[in-house]
Amino acid sequence: MRSLMMMILLVGVSACGETGQSEAVDAATMAEPAGNSSASTEAGGETIAATRAQVEEAWKCRGLISAAAAAKQVLPAGEVPDALSAVDDAMTLYWTDRAARLKAPDMTEADVDALVVSSTRNLVTREALERELPNISACMAAQKGA
Repeated sequence: MRSLMMMILLVGVSACGETGQSEAVDAATMAEPAGNSSASTEAGGETIAATRAQVEEAWKCRGLISAAAAAKQVLPAGEVPDALSAVDDAMTLYWTDRAARLKAPDMTEADVDALVVSSTRNLVTREALERELPNISACMAAQKGA
């Protein structure tokens, strides 16, 4: 289920993104902490041991950043808060990759599948974006601090 969701997300991002998928992957690779490969576990990237809280944060951020990126594509420019100008395809790919590679020893595949479902978001109005802006900003800060 996770693989299908990530594949759909990547196809959607590459289809409607402003940059090419290879450019976004290159940018996501540069944003990745030193020593970690940007490839997903299905593509042979390394698994990162993590706590349950870290895995939950990664999936939450994946959902929020993906929803913000999609909103930037479909909403008129004046409807997107200026604070979201930094959200781009590379940021979306970073969180998708990170969420896929983080593994907590106390989490089952069913737990992770539930996170995938619960983290999928639709933010289709300015009000919804503004309501989630503190959480989205926290995810942006977490990526920069990684």
